[in-house]
Amino acid sequence: MLNKIITSLIPLLCIYNVSSQNNIDKFGFNRAVKDFQMKETLVILGEAHEVAGTYILESFIVEEFAKKGYTTLIIEGGNSEAIILNEYLRTGNESILEYTRARGGDYRRLLTKIKTLININLNLEIIGVDFERARCLEYLFSIWFNNITNPKLKAVISSLQSINSKTSPKKIKKIILKVKKDYGKYEIAFKKELGKNSEQLFKIIHNPCFEADYGMSSRKRDKSILQNLMNINTEKLKKSILIFGSNHFTHKKHFWPAFANSKASEIECLLILFSYKNCTNFTQNNKYNSTEPLSIYVENDDPEKCKISFELVKNTKLSLSEKENRMIIVKLINQ
Repeated sequence: MLNKIITSLIPLLCIYNVSSQNNIDKFGFNRAVKDFQMKETLVILGEAHEVAGTYILESFIVEEFAKKGYTTLIIEGGNSEAIILNEYLRTGNESILEYTRARGGDYRRLLTKIKTLININLNLEIIGVDFERARCLEYLFSIWFNNITNPKLKAVISSLQSINSKTSPKKIKKIILKVKKDYGKYEIAFKKELGKNSEQLFKIIHNPCFEADYGMSSRKRDKSILQNLMNINTEKLKKSILIFGSNHFTHKKHFWPAFANSKASEIECLLILFSYKNCTNFTQNNKYNSTEPLSIYVENDDPEKCKISFELVKNTKLSLSEKENRMIIVKLINQ
């Protein structure tokens, strides 16, 4: 009877351990990162979105590197989302998170953790290098354009403000590209009306990445992500943490191989990929397991145990960079 009671409590104990980070092997993390210089290194986290344990783990990793002087988070989001998230980090106004992916769930808790780090004088800035989301654009355009009466901007503002949370990716792309084509006509007027926000508007309009280009392979989207990454100052990259889905780092058609090899002479990259076994998938309400090539790292782990452990892997076929042939695999088991 006692054994049955203990067995029934295992899932509850897991939830408690994950939320309190008691099952994160912190000693194993420090041992794994010692192999890297950590002075001029871009840290890259490859996750599975909306899977239990992911954002708790990322909170821990971000805090550890923030203590080492890292100042920038590069996210799988656009300029518009980064603007809103940075405003939240400055002001603490949680209501504006409703217009981002942090409007609920674990991703919101990740952002509130980052805000806590800023409160203890650890500087962090967010940069977006992916496509602009409709909900983010709707919020910013309503704030920025609300009091503009310049007749020269009336038509272009009306076009941009037609974007709302239900606007299709194809239509958003069409609107943005049309505005971009004639942006020279409006640039001076926008600078006068928006001040520093005109620089942010310019970045949004000239972002080469669109959700409409996602497709089955996301090859076109990844080329645009690569372009945005290459535009970031190398010195800033050396103190940055890049957080993207693992697929972008495990397949040759995505941006990672081209980026890693083009930057090989300038910067070291620490690739940390997450491998999952028997973890809750919040979007599908079932259990999630990594597929190849990441699944091999958790094949022999007990799916009933709760743990988050770290393993330094060298000379692996998974490496897609000519220079970097080592990475850290994080095993998330039964989260």
